[in-house]
Amino acid sequence: NPDSVTHQAVSRIPATWRWGLSGTPLENRVKELVGVFAYLQPGLLPPDRPYPPGMLPRLIAPYVLRRCKADVLHHLPPKEHKVEWLELGHFQRLAYERAEQAARAALRQAGAAEASTLALSLLNRLKQICNLDPATGASCKMAYLEQELADLTGRGEKVLIFSQYPKVTLEALMPRLERFGTILFDGSLSDWNRQLVVHHFQHKEIPRVLAMSLKAGGVGITLTRANHVYHLDHWWNPAVAQQAEDRTHRIGQRRPVYVTSLLTRGTVEERIAQL
Repeated sequence: NPDSVTHQAVSRIPATWRWGLSGTPLENRVKELVGVFAYLQPGLLPPDRPYPPGMLPRLIAPYVLRRCKADVLHHLPPKEHKVEWLELGHFQRLAYERAEQAARAALRQAGAAEASTLALSLLNRLKQICNLDPATGASCKMAYLEQELADLTGRGEKVLIFSQYPKVTLEALMPRLERFGTILFDGSLSDWNRQLVVHHFQHKEIPRVLAMSLKAGGVGITLTRANHVYHLDHWWNPAVAQQAEDRTHRIGQRRPVYVTSLLTRGTVEERIAQL
């Protein structure tokens, strides 16, 4: 963000050479890339200028050295994706239908100005219930995971479980996950504790499973001891999930990586997946 104090401070450093290193220089909007080049090559990408398709790649080409994993890491084993469609159980379905009816009523009453913000909040609420009914603890996804984890951990395998809702979903499921040797990895961990958890996961028997916040555990760490990944829910941008699962699919991984997304039928998850 060129308006941030950090950006302004870094830009004042009198450097002969400037480098920007990023796995996702442009994730959601052009402004992100404009911010990087406001530091690297001031004036190249004016912030208020429209950029028709094809213009940005031409402008930045002389300054970009891009290496995709598929281009250079030919020795990596395959990564296989699977979507497991699950049916909400009785209590979870009742909770979902009540929440959906309440959400539709709230949107009808909301003004145009607040409708989009409210809609996002309500969508998140429905997605959380697809993971877990907070009133009863019913969860078709956890029931599926319990069977999977019993088999995998029994064979000595290690597993990553990702969710964008560490408080609402992962913490609530921990009592059922702990028997598989699970540790919660979220933003509350200090840097030292994160390093400790990663070291033990990579080199010791316990933990066997990491229940990971998508944001806290999705970047910057290597977890090649695992080759099974489960997404309890999906972020709006699929690239975020891919970046998270690639904690396992990187240099040092010698086994095929199996990635399973758990989605529920007849819910907003199915409609988002179709979109």
